[in-house]
Amino acid sequence: FFDTAVIMRFQISHTIFFVKRILFKIKSRRIDMRRKNFYGRAFLSFLKKNKTFFVCSGANLERDGLLDSLQGFLLFNDTHPGYTFEIASSINQNDQYHKKCLDLINLHPNLFKLLGPLPPYLIPEKMVESSALLLTPHQNYQTKGFPTKLGEYLASGTPTICSMIDDLIGVINANIVYSVKPNSPQMIAEALHSILMNPKEAESISSAAQRFMKENYTIDSYKKALISFLKI
Repeated sequence: FFDTAVIMRFQISHTIFFVKRILFKIKSRRIDMRRKNFYGRAFLSFLKKNKTFFVCSGANLERDGLLDSLQGFLLFNDTHPGYTFEIASSINQNDQYHKKCLDLINLHPNLFKLLGPLPPYLIPEKMVESSALLLTPHQNYQTKGFPTKLGEYLASGTPTICSMIDDLIGVINANIVYSVKPNSPQMIAEALHSILMNPKEAESISSAAQRFMKENYTIDSYKKALISFLKI
């Protein structure tokens, strides 16, 4: 029980740290946008200015479906040139899936930018400044549950594309993410297109995602859940 409590406390602290960093970046960005008189067209201008997509993956690229994201971006690039895709991750040369991802990245050095593992304090800024975030697992997680990374993406206020594997169905819906089928680069490309062509819809979805995180994954929501649990 105590081991579980320690793990839960670490995960909660980790999530709260990222949410606070992300919200600070968003607040700073909004202040800057008001200062520059962007007003109602702020979100559209922001998408045009930041022609970058971003994914942050840990050691298991296959779990996060990075190859599908890379292939989806290439399909998108056929009709929308001028964008880049940044990947914050390390590459394990002894892993066949990692090698496939690296080979594809190296084939298109002008489109893909492998950043390597980034310090945690730089990741929120990358998420906030990107045009879209991608998490496209092609199969169910062995560990089950709600991935912390997805929560960080949703809290960023940046439109997020996510594969609807069984583990996530019932937890999130199309109101807070651009949902795609697993193993579907074409749907990923279409989602990227939709984000850029429909900025008002993208803003609505990303704002709903932020509300979802505030209502379910902040310290107050954890406190309510814990009190409810202890009363049982």
